[in-house]
Amino acid sequence: MPLATAMQRTRGLPRSIWGTAFAHAGLGIALIGIVCETTWNSEYIGTMKEGDTAKIAGYELKMDGLTQRQGPIIANWWLPSPSASMASGSAR
Repeated sequence: MPLATAMQRTRGLPRSIWGTAFAHAGLGIALIGIVCETTWNSEYIGTMKEGDTAKIAGYELKMDGLTQRQGPIIANWWLPSPSASMASGSAR
């Protein structure tokens, strides 16, 4: 089939066919990306004690120790504080 005839036929296709084609192409590209990421990704999961060293990407990391510190408490960060709702003074 000549290229000109094929192009005329593709222009006449319904938009739903084009949507299906682009959606499948997008899924194919996403799948290729996932396969490439998992194939060429390197990961090391291990445990370390104080004084242990680990070699990662040409660097040698030494664990000096652990310390505890107070961090932000974010368990209820999305909830308004009770005093904030009372401070407005408006009754609903």
